[in-house]
Amino acid sequence: MSWIKVFAPATVANVGPGFDVLGMAVEGWGDTVKARRTQSGISITEIISDHPLPDNVDANTASIAAREVLNQLGNSGGIELQIKKGLPGGSGLGSSAASAAAGAFAANFLYGSRLSSVELIDAAVKAEEAVAARHADNTAPSLLGGAVLVQSVSPVRIVELGAIASLKLILVTPEIEVFTKEARKLLPDRISLKHTVTAMANSSAVTAAFLKNDYDLLVSGLEDVIAEPRRKKLIPSFDNVKQAALKVGADGLVISGSGPTLCAFSNGTVKQGETIRSAMVKEFEKGGFQCQSIVSRIDRTGTRIF
Repeated sequence: MSWIKVFAPATVANVGPGFDVLGMAVEGWGDTVKARRTQSGISITEIISDHPLPDNVDANTASIAAREVLNQLGNSGGIELQIKKGLPGGSGLGSSAASAAAGAFAANFLYGSRLSSVELIDAAVKAEEAVAARHADNTAPSLLGGAVLVQSVSPVRIVELGAIASLKLILVTPEIEVFTKEARKLLPDRISLKHTVTAMANSSAVTAAFLKNDYDLLVSGLEDVIAEPRRKKLIPSFDNVKQAALKVGADGLVISGSGPTLCAFSNGTVKQGETIRSAMVKEFEKGGFQCQSIVSRIDRTGTRIF
């Protein structure tokens, strides 16, 4: 059978205050999966990655998601996968979700594209759950593109929010690993009424901002009073990097997912975005950490054949 090639973009989950409910896809970074039909079973025959990844089909989110799709289709056929990782694990960019999105999309495409987007998200969520936790704020935007609101994961209910035309995202990933399971352990079991109200208000503002294409409303609602104060301890130089970004013109900065990737916001020129990127990288380098970085925008397309 002929090979297909699928690209799934990176994502920024939470978008500040929206823990587990808000996410957006990012242009430029992502995972690529080649796939073809086989007579039976799921196999991974190649992985290209700068970081160790499991080739066990029961431990890799691409193969788990592909298998879930075949189960939903009631199909006895198989799939061979070749994975090229563009995202490091533990980066806060939805690495495992991008692989899951690509695996689910590829399996569905190869067998007639009969599943809905909600069914694909459900398959990818199950793959994520097998390796981290049950959440869709990475898998949903990676599959659908744009920004999304996750209303529920059981059952899956997603609200597509679109994008903000002027928004530029400055992403900086220091060479540190922060894994979702460990980062979740830092979160409190109880939240004060004051912080609950603030989180609800800011999450609502961010949601409304995407629906209204309103950049100013977006950046006014980015404060995260629940996760960031605790998770920033996992990211050396966090406070210095945030202050450096704001000093040179960023309008806000959030931890992407569990971190360590930081995402700054701007609606200025690309040159201004580069100035913000450079300032953030410089602060990390002062602390002895090399970085990957990019000035990007929201990916409006999501997972696709290319």
